[in-house]
Amino acid sequence: MKGSIKSSRNFMVIMALVLLAMNTQAQLVAYNTTTLEDAYIATTTTETVGNAVLTNTGAMIVSAYQEGAAIIKLENKYGLVNKQGYEICQPIYEDIHLFNRGYAAVKKNGQWTFVNKQGKKLTPLRYDWVGGFNDGLAAVLKDGKWGLLNEQGFEVVPTTYKAVKVDQDGRIWVQMNETWKPFGAKRNIDEAFVTAS
Repeated sequence: MKGSIKSSRNFMVIMALVLLAMNTQAQLVAYNTTTLEDAYIATTTTETVGNAVLTNTGAMIVSAYQEGAAIIKLENKYGLVNKQGYEICQPIYEDIHLFNRGYAAVKKNGQWTFVNKQGKKLTPLRYDWVGGFNDGLAAVLKDGKWGLLNEQGFEVVPTTYKAVKVDQDGRIWVQMNETWKPFGAKRNIDEAFVTAS
């Protein structure tokens, strides 16, 4: 009788520890997320089969690691995995460009945005094309018009221009029609143009 009680207690202690660990993991997954997609983080292990490296979710690692992450592929969809063994993004995207200065470009339903190293989207999926970040800005294209996005997800130059560029001195230039003009961060775009003398 005493042996079975002791075994029951040990079993209960082990089960309590397992439940505590599962609850802690669930809290980590749910922390600071707003959607089920954002909350999904799967622990992964890797296994080499021939020349392919597979995760325990069945996804194949299809790139080298860059800034601590690699692209994974599952059923013609792409995601990201970090070196610690966690999926940063589920394999739900049509295309991914690896991290560049802390942000990876992801494409779904023909629209692009960026994700950070925790897999959180910088903006909703809304751009036709995105460039990499350089000095805190990335060129973005929407409906055939260009703008600049900052690392906080704000369009510091709205997507209303034929072209945009940043010169070597950090000045922003925008092209309307065939004319390049300096862009000033004012609410009224007409006030932002400075006439060159």
